[in-house]
Amino acid sequence: MERYGARRLRMTIWETTRNGQLQTTHLGSILFILIINIAPSDLHAADAIYHQTCSVNFRTGKQIPVSKQANKEVKRTTPGRPKEDSSEKAFLQIVRQLEETQDELASVSDLVQAMEDICGDKAYSVVHMKKRLQTYFGSDIIITEVNGKPNIVTFRRTASSILNEFYRGPPT
Repeated sequence: MERYGARRLRMTIWETTRNGQLQTTHLGSILFILIINIAPSDLHAADAIYHQTCSVNFRTGKQIPVSKQANKEVKRTTPGRPKEDSSEKAFLQIVRQLEETQDELASVSDLVQAMEDICGDKAYSVVHMKKRLQTYFGSDIIITEVNGKPNIVTFRRTASSILNEFYRGPPT
């Protein structure tokens, strides 16, 4: 791997100025002015290593790439599906309805249908709705996963009371 450092820069200047003899050419004048006007704080150690792109850009007179600039502001995007305000409002409305009717059971597809009634084609898919419900409620909600059957959504507290009633009910 070739390293680009101060030694390489010196060699480039040396070769450009014909073995160290500054010429009266335009390039020689520019290099002479640059060498004289370099502040001591601008000089780096002889063994300094530069990014390859920075070295090439410096030697060819181009700007520093944005990815290598120290004071750059990188726009960070959050992973996942972009959130739409209308979809988010509709989801929160579905959540409110679900919380108000905690004693009732609903399937995920029923909730998606209710969301479609509110916001149309911006409604979540069944898979996305299921993930959002699990993220929103955490361990307070149970979503059944039985092959071939619609996923039923219920609160953990409701499921516990249903199981207790079934267990304590009269034997048949």
